[in-house]
Amino acid sequence: VSPEYRHQSSTMATHEVKVPVFWGHIAVKTWGEATDPPILMVHGVRDNAGSFDRLIPMLPPRFYYICPDLPSHGLSSKFPPHTMITSMDYILTLKLILDHFKKEKYIFFGHSYGGQLLMMFAQIYPHYVSKLITLDSFYLLPMPTKSMMSDLVRNINKVIALNNTKQRGIFYLDGVDKIKETRMYENELDEEAAMCLADRCLAEHGKEMYIFSTDARISSRINPFFDLKVIIQMLHHYKITCPFLFIYTTETKEKYSDYCHAMIDAIRTMPKCRIEEISENHDAHLNEPESVAPLISKFLEELSKL
Repeated sequence: VSPEYRHQSSTMATHEVKVPVFWGHIAVKTWGEATDPPILMVHGVRDNAGSFDRLIPMLPPRFYYICPDLPSHGLSSKFPPHTMITSMDYILTLKLILDHFKKEKYIFFGHSYGGQLLMMFAQIYPHYVSKLITLDSFYLLPMPTKSMMSDLVRNINKVIALNNTKQRGIFYLDGVDKIKETRMYENELDEEAAMCLADRCLAEHGKEMYIFSTDARISSRINPFFDLKVIIQMLHHYKITCPFLFIYTTETKEKYSDYCHAMIDAIRTMPKCRIEEISENHDAHLNEPESVAPLISKFLEELSKL
């Protein structure tokens, strides 16, 4: 990473913004000057805006980085209680965020679930996006037809059970350990990386005790009822036409090999897509940001000169 980027970006101004929405507010952390080209940075499930605290200081400082806590994450309001959470709820949220900042076009960057949402958003609202970067995101995961109803029953039952569950307070460092233990790949985060997330998702609960602000319902969220065949058709029919950097990890491709290969083949047909496979882990942007920052920075700088 260029020392120039690290030095300048580390001194970028950060601000906390509250975006009003129908059910409360969206907490947004911004980096840089609002007059610069905007980049919407969207985190993954159970993460928050702190997910990018170690990456952004290594990226070009001439952009305005908009990092929301998705609803039911971090410092944002939870979705209304006693309901199922769906991916379309988050698509709506992204539209409200973009409308609030009133920019004509945005660069999109999404990690994991955030990238899945932004890929679909770019298909629905192509005029909003000037360029797209996804990190270890393979579109919204398919719901196999054979197990669709049983999966729905399981998720409905989990949400009902959660309404009768209360969290117990834990010590801060125990909360940090729990963050490390409950990743998609266990114990891949170092202490500093986990603390970046803890600062926004551990809420005080009595003297020296904390609870997680993250809504447990998100683990039972519902994706659109697409099986793999429909997803591939969607990727071919509604192509993402903006410049697109698609980064994925070898470990995730192998873990979800049943459908990742087919998705990569479909994404490869996008007219301005660049595909990069990396050997780092799923949380490389947070755990080892220096491993992905040059790739992302180069793509941003190349495109910003067009």
